[in-house]
Amino acid sequence: RTQLSTLRAGSRLGTPRGAGTVVRLQGGTISLMKRVRVYQQIRSEENLRLAIQEVCASHRRNGDHSLNKKVLEIEANLDDYVKKLDKFIQDLVSGDAHMNKPIKRRRWDRNADNGKGKWRDINEPLLWPDQCVHHAVLQPMIPHIMRSMDRYCIASVPGRGRHFMQKHLVLSIHVQRNIWNLTRRCQNILKSCYGYLNNRLAGFLWRCSKP
Repeated sequence: RTQLSTLRAGSRLGTPRGAGTVVRLQGGTISLMKRVRVYQQIRSEENLRLAIQEVCASHRRNGDHSLNKKVLEIEANLDDYVKKLDKFIQDLVSGDAHMNKPIKRRRWDRNADNGKGKWRDINEPLLWPDQCVHHAVLQPMIPHIMRSMDRYCIASVPGRGRHFMQKHLVLSIHVQRNIWNLTRRCQNILKSCYGYLNNRLAGFLWRCSKP
C-alpha cells in the first residue's frame, strides 16, 4: 500500500513556500513544482475534513469491538483537528515535524494459505496524525497519479487492488470461454447451412441444364 514518507518544500526559481513540494511515495518521487494547485487542494479545509472523517469511519471500533476513544475525541472536536492537521502538514513541508514510527502489530489472517490462516506482522501507522496525512495527500493526487497506471493498481484506492484484478481476470476468462463456445457453434451451423444450400444449388443447376 502506498505510504507517505516525506514532504519537503523547495524555494528554487523563486516559487512560493510549498510550491516546490516533493512528495516521496514508495516506488518513486512525484514533483509538484508545476502543480501548485495540488498542494493547495491538500491543505484545503474540505479535503482535510474528509480525510479525518474517512480515517475515523474505518477505525471507529477496536479489535475487541469497543469504541475507539481517540476517534470519539477527534469527532467531538473535528474543527480543531482540521486546523491541527493543516499545521502538521505545514510543519512536514518545512521540516519541523516528522511522521511517527509505525506500530508493529501481530494479527491472525484467517484467509491466508488457502483458508488455513497464519499470523502476520503488520506495521500500522498511527491513527493520528499519520493516517490522516496519508488520506489528505492521496485524495487530491489520485486523479493525477492514476492517469498512466493500470486500472487495478494502488490498493489504497477503493475498488482497486489484487483481489479486484483477480475477479476481473476470472470474469474475462469466463466471458472468453463463452465467446469461444458460441463461435464454434456458429461455425457448425454455418457449415451445415452451407452444405444444405450447396446441395440445393447443385440440384437447381442440374435441373436447369436439362433440355
